[in-house]
Amino acid sequence: MVPKIRTFWAGYITALSDAKYSQTQIIRMCKMRNFSISRFGIQSLLQRNCKNQQNVDDSAPGPSRRRHAPSRTPEVVTKVRRAVTCENPMTQRAIAKRTGVSQSTVYNIIHKNLRLQRRHKGRVHKLLGRHVQERKTNCRKLYEKYLAGEKWKFVVTLDEAWVYLDNCNKPRAIYYRPIDKQPYQKWAKECRESFSKGFMVIAGYSYKGKLRIRRVGKNVKMNSVYYQTNVLTPLYRTEIPALYGPETGMAWIHQDKASSHTSKTTRSFMNRMQNETGINAIPFEDIPVKSPDASPMDFCAFGLLKRALGKRRPRTLDGLWKACKEEWEQMDMSSLQRSLLQWKLRCRAIVKQAGYQIEHDRSWRHKI
Repeated sequence: MVPKIRTFWAGYITALSDAKYSQTQIIRMCKMRNFSISRFGIQSLLQRNCKNQQNVDDSAPGPSRRRHAPSRTPEVVTKVRRAVTCENPMTQRAIAKRTGVSQSTVYNIIHKNLRLQRRHKGRVHKLLGRHVQERKTNCRKLYEKYLAGEKWKFVVTLDEAWVYLDNCNKPRAIYYRPIDKQPYQKWAKECRESFSKGFMVIAGYSYKGKLRIRRVGKNVKMNSVYYQTNVLTPLYRTEIPALYGPETGMAWIHQDKASSHTSKTTRSFMNRMQNETGINAIPFEDIPVKSPDASPMDFCAFGLLKRALGKRRPRTLDGLWKACKEEWEQMDMSSLQRSLLQWKLRCRAIVKQAGYQIEHDRSWRHKI
């Protein structure tokens, strides 16, 4: 683009050109007056004069621009609000096509007018109406009877989970490439075509410490008999008394509503052990259903265990079991204790959410 030339020099160069001076002579005469101009500048100036275009001074205001009609009108904002506040909103491109505005206008309406922020949906259990009501009722019971005040220090929580070889030596989900060049090598996160090998583990902890992690053997059915013999018996007889000592009678066992836990034989077994040892079990009527967001083993302990296994490199199931035992023993006890305190907040948050999930709503901590 040719820079603007003041009116004096434009007239001076035009006069020299009319007097049949060559471009080289015009450049030399302008240079003698301490003004520099190129051949391209002279040619452009003369062409504009031939088209009767007026040369303006630098201080003169530029041509006025016509202001376009605003796109973010109340009607368009209302349409965009309806499109993005539904359960499954359309893409911004589809919304722009439907409303007849640009995609950047839709983006500005969402972020500036509506002040909304995009978030990914969390994976949660499907809840029916009876599940929602039961979660609300039982979370209140669980908090008031067994977690309020200092009661949470005497609750022993345990659960089962599956661990696989795929949980170990996880590849990173990111890679780096040059900004201005094509990737010199394409990376992809490959998945295995066969099912990974693994086994079930049983673990638990309380404020006083961790329970021993157990491995369910191969081809062993996790039924009531196995649960009573290999889990509950050592729990009642040795592990809980070793943690609480003279305060053993104040301890409560928390477990989920798995079929092996809620069977008639398991209930009668726990009643008998309660009479012999004085250790109580939280009634299943006070435990919320489908509530991994209200179980410390689910939202904390097993998550920390699998995260630690991601850095290990076992090749066999025996190596995986060895890594599980080592990582469980090395797990920070202070983190587990904080999760028990968060357990109280989660139960209160679920009640405040009327029984609905809180995992997908990270702002629940600020609402308590």
